[in-house]
Amino acid sequence: MEELDIRKIWELERDGQMTEELVSKEVIDLFRQKQSKDMTSSTRRLMLFDIILKLILAIGYGYCFIAAPEQLSVKIISVILVLLCFGLVYWEG
Repeated sequence: MEELDIRKIWELERDGQMTEELVSKEVIDLFRQKQSKDMTSSTRRLMLFDIILKLILAIGYGYCFIAAPEQLSVKIISVILVLLCFGLVYWEG
């Protein structure tokens, strides 16, 4: 609906000139249910993407642990980051 239409409808309703319902309660309920389902599926997709991204990061940090055999600080940081990523995935799941 365009903004002009919405303003016109609102003014007619405010002035008491509306004599008929533009949309039935059933249509509004169906619209709300559809929007709710869309929001739920969108949220699930975003959470799945987030989990996959964290797992990819954990694999990358694990590679840093393997690729730097002499550097103890890199190994410690890599282990902490891997554990953090897995902890976040567990907490989110």
